Amino acid sequence: MNRDKTAKLLNRLIETCRDGEAGFQRSARILRDAKWRLVCEEFEQSCARGARDLTQKVYAQGGRPPRGGSARGALHRRWLSVKAGLSEKTDQAVLELCERDEQRAKREYQRALRENLPPQVRDLVERQYRVLLDHHQKVRAMRDAERVRTV
Repeated sequence: MNRDKTAKLLNRLIETCRDGEAGFQRSARILRDAKWRLVCEEFEQSCARGARDLTQKVYAQGGRPPRGGSARGALHRRWLSVKAGLSEKTDQAVLELCERDEQRAKREYQRALRENLPPQVRDLVERQYRVLLDHHQKVRAMRDAERVRTV
């Protein structure tokens, strides 16, 4: 894979990380349960670190990283606010949206890992993918616990 294509692929992952960062930040503000808020704040910081690490790789490829997340992510965060405002089960609704966001992020990383990436880039993307899998599993467990709690 040439440097331009690698930089473009990394830029998509940066947008994904920034979408995750902003989404978890928004979720932490909306969630009522303090322990769920803390987890979202931790994941927000993890996504920010991921974006910073990917940004360094984009510069190393001679590319320019994006300034923010994706338009889709911004729209989704607005929907999160609306849905949470309309739902009696706010935490459950927010966690369901977080789980969907993590599922979408997983697909982006899986798509990237199917490419022929330079070794240092592949190592970073694989490490971030493993962190993402852990986040996704924890978000799913939180969502399921909230479903049981609100029944």
